[in-house]
Amino acid sequence: MALTVEQIDQALENIALTGQSYSRPGLTVTHASYDSLMKMRSKLIAEANAGGDNGRMIASDFNSDDGCCGDDFDCGGC
Repeated sequence: MALTVEQIDQALENIALTGQSYSRPGLTVTHASYDSLMKMRSKLIAEANAGGDNGRMIASDFNSDDGCCGDDFDCGGC
């Protein structure tokens, strides 16, 4: 799935409005990490400015150099 800067901006706005997480009876919602979203946003903008993929990213863009997905994502036991 590719993300756009607009989608990331919406996620950041959601965090600003509702906090990092919120609960209702029988439901807890935790948003993505604010810092991770800001890093993704910066990378998208830099790629778009450099003639990248029109400001879109795919999940594989976030894999670390060792082939694991890093601390920001739960990829099932790297």
